[in-house]
This record gives sequence, C-alpha cells and structure tokens, in this order.
Amino acid sequence: MPIAGINAKFPFTARLAGLGDSVTIAFTVDSDGMIAAESVELVRASYRDFVSSVLDALGRTRYHPAYLGDCAVATRMTQRFLFKVPD
Repeated sequence: MPIAGINAKFPFTARLAGLGDSVTIAFTVDSDGMIAAESVELVRASYRDFVSSVLDALGRTRYHPAYLGDCAVATRMTQRFLFKVPD
C-alpha cells in the first residue's frame, strides 16, 4: 500500500478531447518502500499521456514495504489507475 495517495494528474489534452483511460502497471516495491525503476512494466493502457502521468506520480510515491517476519522484503505489485472523463 502507498504511504499516501497517488496523485496521477489527468492529462490536459485528454481532458480537452474528452478521453478517459485505464492504466495498469506492474512494479517491484523494494524493502525500503521505493519502486525499483527498472522493474516497472506497462501491463495495459490505451493513451501515452495517461501512462506518462502515472509514471510521474509513481516516481514520487513511497510504499509500505512487505514484511516476512520482522524483515522488510521486496514484493511485486500490480496497480490499476482509472481516469474518468470529468463531468
């Protein structure tokens, strides 16, 4: 789980065009709670602007690490980001 909410911004050009998207990303959270940049994998998305927004937000996000007993360990996660067209 992220320590705080992930603020992926709705891309301005997509808002103007009335587009929404769903972006699914897989990544590894290291034992220090940071995302291992080399582990990020795009699972599904339709528009590049939404992917860029998610990647920017993930770069600023810190997670609670997984624990095995008393030891923090790296874990693989998949997360979906849903962008709905604003009313």
